Amino acid sequence: MGVWGHIFAAMYDRITRSTETAGLGGHREALIGTASGDVLEIGGGTGANLPFYGEGVRTLTITEPEKPMIRRLERRIGELEHVRAEDPKLARLQDRMQPVNVRVAHGCHCNRSTPENIRAAGFDVAQVDRDTLKHAPPFIRPLVVGVAGSPC
Repeated sequence: MGVWGHIFAAMYDRITRSTETAGLGGHREALIGTASGDVLEIGGGTGANLPFYGEGVRTLTITEPEKPMIRRLERRIGELEHVRAEDPKLARLQDRMQPVNVRVAHGCHCNRSTPENIRAAGFDVAQVDRDTLKHAPPFIRPLVVGVAGSPC
């Protein structure tokens, strides 16, 4: 793991603070607060969702591919997710910015069609709401908040 991964993980919470207070934190609370049963969180980052899990969660499994983020997550223990824009002009900007963003944001792919990818993986998408990350650069503002589960 390179030095940038450690720097990015150490700065992540500070970098996203204004976005969290401008609405992302509210989305986390509304979405995560309804979770129940056995929950799998993909891309747990630094653990920003942890305060919002409620009594209905029987087990919580968190995955995170980046070791520096895992270390931050472990300290907090003790996706909302960027998505491809629906607006074609903004989607093209996301594509152009992706090579830079993936390096600066340490692997973040803000131009993925996340809901479609979740469906293609065989999950049922029960709810998808679109919003924007206020106080973020335009090409990473598109956001989905949703719930998916395995088919019964």
